[in-house]
Amino acid sequence: PPGGGPPPPRGDPKREEGGRLVVGYVSADFVNHPLAHLMCSVFGLHDRARYEVVCLSLSPDDGSVYRKQISSEVEKFVDIAGMSALDVASLVRQMGIHVLFNLNGYTKGAFNEMFALRPAPIQVSYMGFCGTMGAPFIDYIVTDNVTSPLELSSLYTEELVHLPHSYFVNDHKRSHPEVLDPSTHPARSTYNLPDEAIVLCNFNQLYKIDPEVFDLWCDILKSCPNTILWLVRFPASGERGLLQEAKERGVDKQIVFSDVASKQEHIVRGVCADLFVDTVQCNAHTTACDILWSGTPMVTFPQRKMSGRVAASVCCAVGCHDLVVGSWEEYRLKVVSLIQGSRRVPREGGGG
Repeated sequence: PPGGGPPPPRGDPKREEGGRLVVGYVSADFVNHPLAHLMCSVFGLHDRARYEVVCLSLSPDDGSVYRKQISSEVEKFVDIAGMSALDVASLVRQMGIHVLFNLNGYTKGAFNEMFALRPAPIQVSYMGFCGTMGAPFIDYIVTDNVTSPLELSSLYTEELVHLPHSYFVNDHKRSHPEVLDPSTHPARSTYNLPDEAIVLCNFNQLYKIDPEVFDLWCDILKSCPNTILWLVRFPASGERGLLQEAKERGVDKQIVFSDVASKQEHIVRGVCADLFVDTVQCNAHTTACDILWSGTPMVTFPQRKMSGRVAASVCCAVGCHDLVVGSWEEYRLKVVSLIQGSRRVPREGGGG
């Protein structure tokens, strides 16, 4: 454990017969952060007759609507920013938490040294980190049968807990209903996209674009000259390098970049694209939910590891099994066939 010495005894709070299960969530992201965007309604949806929900925040209040919603919808919301691992572990024991969720894993702000102290009898990884933690102090990982099929269970040190459909929750129906109103849709010209072209898009961070998938995209652009690839300056420093690579492949004029946008604009502008082409080694995750909510379909090619299978899970959950492909060649053929079979019809409202 942190500081050396023998590991402390595992927390083992007693639960009275018929008593409620105390469930704790620990996160640095109960603020304006993608995890809060996705999960903000989850905490308040627990059945209070059966569960007492405790949220332990590793970040101070940022004044966001996400922080306000989460803190107001649970019975106990505790700011533990700046507290030591020992103090928080003691607090978890005092609160009698039976199941403690780690919503950070190995992401920014994580507090794994506290979990290593074993303050709760059952400790679970969920949502924040897309992969096994490889840690003896995490017992379970919440996932689903597409993201983490049983035949790949050897890739995890945790026991797999499969949710039906997709484990990757989102709050879009509640937080972004405006996408369903065609009058809110922007025109393609807002983003320098030609009305007559077929627009492929990928709104992931640029680090997810590896040479193999970029080569495939460029081959598709070359074989389908009336096609545009729409990317995001995320970060802006990546634009120059990708355009240079595209120029060497003769397709730089078919690539359009846009700036990073607010969450609301980011989701609504997805209606301007015809098809989302996914990155492969690390898929679209939150972005997959965003683009599907905008009504734009997505082609994805799942790999073995968890981060390369989330988009397939989300696609299958909404019934788009036919857009999940099994090889690079199938990926290319699927996208090209969709392009060639498409008749560009502007959507209702302002969108092109």
